[in-house]
Amino acid sequence: MCDTAVMTSPMNATPESTLRLDANARWITGTVGTFQVQALAFVEGSEDFGMPEENRISKLWVALPGTPRVVLYNYDRGLDKNHLNAEGLAEMIAAVIAVVETPEFVAARS
Repeated sequence: MCDTAVMTSPMNATPESTLRLDANARWITGTVGTFQVQALAFVEGSEDFGMPEENRISKLWVALPGTPRVVLYNYDRGLDKNHLNAEGLAEMIAAVIAVVETPEFVAARS
């Protein structure tokens, strides 16, 4: 496997996201494009535990579809694994933050 998995969107289109808040209103789960994603995020960011790219996300896990054991990216209050290129990571972060900024998420965390 190469150091960085290539994620490209046709003609710079934003990949489709099915990310939603789970039934307990704690985790954000679903897919971004074809990738499985789980994230723990907060309305207010953390300089200590949040991602450097987006401090409202404290945990982000990305895996190949249908293979939860093939993890491409794992941030758990610190970077554990990174096989995404910068564009791919930016797409994942944008999809998670789109959920964080919904009224449903804000209400669930208030």
